[in-house]
Amino acid sequence: MTSMKQHEVAQFVADLLAAGLTILAFGRDVYLIYDDKLPQSRRFDVEARLGQISTKYGDRRHLSKEIVWYLRSMGHVYRPSEDMIR
Repeated sequence: MTSMKQHEVAQFVADLLAAGLTILAFGRDVYLIYDDKLPQSRRFDVEARLGQISTKYGDRRHLSKEIVWYLRSMGHVYRPSEDMIR
């Protein structure tokens, strides 16, 4: 299995965003990839694209903190709503 290289972090994030996915930093070393804003009709296409992206970059667990740092630098950070905090 291939492993993602540190210099590929920015392109990995760009590829996910271009596919229509949302990717956010959650805390200091976790990131979330999800598609909650996509219409149902596009979800299967995006699921296939996510598979292609995952295959292209391979294992990326060792770069979780670098991916989170990059997302945070872009302002892509999970922020709970007021209702969720209460």
